[in-house]
Amino acid sequence: MLKFKYIILTTLAVYISPLIANAEEVMSLRPLFTEKNIVVKSALNGMWYAESGDTFTFRRSGDNFYRLVHTVKGNSFEFEAVLTRIADQLILDIFPQSLEKGDDFYGEHFIRIHSFYSISIDEDTLRTASLNYGWFYDMAVKKRLIQDYQWSEKGMLLAASTENLREMFLKYQNEENFFDAPGLFFRLKSDTVLTSPAGNKSSGLTAEVSSEDYSNYNFAAVFPECEPSFPYKGGWLGGDAAISITISKTQVLWIFSDTFVGTKDEHSRQGCHIIPNTIAISTCDKENGWRIEYYWRNQYTDNPQPFFESHTDRYKYWPEEVFAYKNDLYVALNKVGPKYGAAPDELFNFSHIGATLAKISNYKTTTPDKWMVELIPWSSIFDTGNWRCLVKHGKHLYVFISQPGEKTFLVRLPLAQLDNPKEYVEYLAKDMSWKQGLNPEHAYPVMKDVISPSGGSVRYHADLNRWVMVYGPSFLSNKIVVHTAPELTGPWSEATVIYTTPEQSPGSAKYAKSLFCYEGREHIQFYDKKDKKLLITYDCNSTEFFELLSDMEIYSPRVVSIPVP
Repeated sequence: MLKFKYIILTTLAVYISPLIANAEEVMSLRPLFTEKNIVVKSALNGMWYAESGDTFTFRRSGDNFYRLVHTVKGNSFEFEAVLTRIADQLILDIFPQSLEKGDDFYGEHFIRIHSFYSISIDEDTLRTASLNYGWFYDMAVKKRLIQDYQWSEKGMLLAASTENLREMFLKYQNEENFFDAPGLFFRLKSDTVLTSPAGNKSSGLTAEVSSEDYSNYNFAAVFPECEPSFPYKGGWLGGDAAISITISKTQVLWIFSDTFVGTKDEHSRQGCHIIPNTIAISTCDKENGWRIEYYWRNQYTDNPQPFFESHTDRYKYWPEEVFAYKNDLYVALNKVGPKYGAAPDELFNFSHIGATLAKISNYKTTTPDKWMVELIPWSSIFDTGNWRCLVKHGKHLYVFISQPGEKTFLVRLPLAQLDNPKEYVEYLAKDMSWKQGLNPEHAYPVMKDVISPSGGSVRYHADLNRWVMVYGPSFLSNKIVVHTAPELTGPWSEATVIYTTPEQSPGSAKYAKSLFCYEGREHIQFYDKKDKKLLITYDCNSTEFFELLSDMEIYSPRVVSIPVP
């Protein structure tokens, strides 16, 4: 069916918040929170009831928000609920759970409306107070101190940005009548939120049970014939940004970002789905050689889902790095949301709004379809896309931070405090000491280069006695580069070009003007120590979506073996 994008519907869909239904309300087109300033209160979890008999159930969801189910007279309505703090006041931001109503064209014409409440929890009593319509009416109409608003059938609709909304609350929230008189809700029962497995059908592939860490296991020495490949099979039709980690003596876990998936026997991308991430387990042994199995949630259904679900339509997850600590597997995930104000045909119409750490505790004892995924908030320290090249070393996880237009700095987290990053993150200062937080003005620039935003890896090569950083190509570049250093803190060498992508090189048989390549990354388990060769993957995409659908030679990890310079 043809969809005419220039058609504009003027209907405004206003969703009414459940907690306090006034005749006239104050609502907002914009949220009051960003991913960085969300807070979580375990005491909010559970079922609460009002004297009217209505019940309100809060269940922790995703990494830092709640599902709110309002039940009234046997009918239930679902919302997302986010807690944020402004000064000493907790504010609850409530909005519709999903905008997926009908097809995409239909959903694009619905506007998510936010309602705000001050809340406090005293043992088994929840107090909530909505915004006072009279106060806002006076400020807008009589005093003209609020200008970004419009009227709706239910009252006032604020149109200010999130930043301006927070400034307004900070300035006025302690004034008398800013909030209405509080309503009381009482805890009906406690509630426990459980993580859930991936929900795929098992392929019979089982990881070996062992307490060993195989992260640095060298596959190339044991199975030199097993060079990675990523065939289209089982409905997996291409994904980008491959990261990897060895999880047993014969198996490697692969994680991809945006992926084309279809039915089990699908061989074309036409009409298939794109989901934000998938995983695969490759196995290699001398009897059977190389083989690989792919996984995602709701596999082979009409509603396939990514392996790492965000549990919201506000953002998706793109994997950034994977590492093991003790008996757990961790995957660092970029929160990727829409880029507001982007043109409909803009190539990079997304923005990095935060970060999450996924923890998998049972990856050694069962198949990926049964892996339990716990999501840990990281947006308090990584709220943009400037973090790169994570690497575990000693008792810390090190992260390179490339400030736009500046240089590259180094931060670290204790591995024992991965679930509490804000309190323990440290940066390398100019005096070469580690200091709490991150202050770019006082941070030591470990590199004068800005690491490409399209992925990258840092790995230690004991035979070279060097750290090796690989990244690129950057946008509009065809160069994959390498830096080396004796320590993570440096000194890092100048960038050396180790590979030029033929897909972006005029004169090459693989060249096409529409192609761009990215996500160069080393996979150290396939490092050839004898000949000193790095095994690197990178990806190529197209600015023409039709070409992306029809050309099955692109949008799957390219594998190249490159000598260390």
